[in-house]
Amino acid sequence: MQETASHSIRKSRKIPLFILYTATFVFICLLTYSLPWLAGRTLIWNVDGIAQHFPILAQFQRILQGTAHQSLFGWSWNLGAGADQLTTFAFYIVGGPFSYLIALFPADKLELGYQVLILLRLYCAGLAFLAWANQRSFSRHSKLIGTLIYTFSGYNFYVSMHHPFFLLPMIIFPLLAMGVEKVLHKQNWLPLALATALALISNFYFAYMLALGTFVYLLTRYLHYRHVSPEKLPNTKIIYCVIQAVITGLLMAGITLFPTLLAVLNSTRIAYHAKFANGLLLYPAKYYFSLPNQLITSTTIKDYWLVLNFCGLAFLAAIYVLKHFKANRALAIILLVILVSILLPQVSATANALSTPSNRWLFLAVLPMSLAVMIFVDQLPHLTRSDLKCLIGSTVALIALVWITKGFTLNVQQNDLIAYGFLIGFLLLIPQLSS
Repeated sequence: MQETASHSIRKSRKIPLFILYTATFVFICLLTYSLPWLAGRTLIWNVDGIAQHFPILAQFQRILQGTAHQSLFGWSWNLGAGADQLTTFAFYIVGGPFSYLIALFPADKLELGYQVLILLRLYCAGLAFLAWANQRSFSRHSKLIGTLIYTFSGYNFYVSMHHPFFLLPMIIFPLLAMGVEKVLHKQNWLPLALATALALISNFYFAYMLALGTFVYLLTRYLHYRHVSPEKLPNTKIIYCVIQAVITGLLMAGITLFPTLLAVLNSTRIAYHAKFANGLLLYPAKYYFSLPNQLITSTTIKDYWLVLNFCGLAFLAAIYVLKHFKANRALAIILLVILVSILLPQVSATANALSTPSNRWLFLAVLPMSLAVMIFVDQLPHLTRSDLKCLIGSTVALIALVWITKGFTLNVQQNDLIAYGFLIGFLLLIPQLSS
């Protein structure tokens, strides 16, 4: 039996990791995204999906296939009281490379094309993370698990069903991180420039958030390498490469970025000056009461775009990283910063282009959480009794917080109970893996 098991393990190691990811991705999608189809529904949201996303993709398909009798760079009287098509479409589809694939679908298969592109974006988000993870010295199984955590995070599930175009930042962020690594290791600025251009072309709104996340990533990685081997960091050349990458990316994206920015700056939405963070010093009490139960369940409170929904394994991984603070200093600090940032509307407003306190920036938190999972999975065989006590205590504390914030009851949805069941299942399985 042992020889058979070891043989199968050796055989699986010969399979490229992206093939294993692809097979697992298809399997999970069959378990999840097929449910609406089996119920006779689609993945098109019945609010913004049917009112905005689907119609704009239909018009874009007609333009690409030449049946709209007008150019993307022209004026259309069908957009409100009349508008420029390029700047109107730029926020959702013009800069998104996946949107152009809709031209391959017949007009009567537009609904199918819309849904296929959702899954394709989701798949590529995982591929981008896997490419980034492959630059690090983790085991194959931890990379696969981390990639699946990243791909099927609560944020990705939510936006894929509501705002599928918002999946693009999940693809671009690992590419920007890879570009940063190229700058720090080889002083090669081109990959970072290409990723920057893609971010700016695809959506300038998320490009701003990606810029904040990339700056934090660059700073933490630079400080890490400086701590490990300061003599190997050519500071002047690194600064030059970063500036060169940003300028090149801006110039490459300029053909769509600058016309779109001019249109946005003259729009009525910008003309209306809302108070910074809606004038809030703190969020309403119900926001804070909803936090504990959202950490590992699929329940979401749509107020302020609070979409956490990490799985139980990610929760345990974060606890492990925080417990071993010195060994994972940079990541532990980032996790603490994320936690504090969720609590303050001023942080969310700053990340949301200095406007309302929307937590759309939380997509940036998925990568460090997935990194924590890879670290945790590789350390499972080496967990100590102290680690196990900490993980159990943290789980009990989380359930106690849910109990308190739910009015001293555990009146939660059935799918939430399943999530807590998986968390407890992970805890019961860990001693077997660490023995």
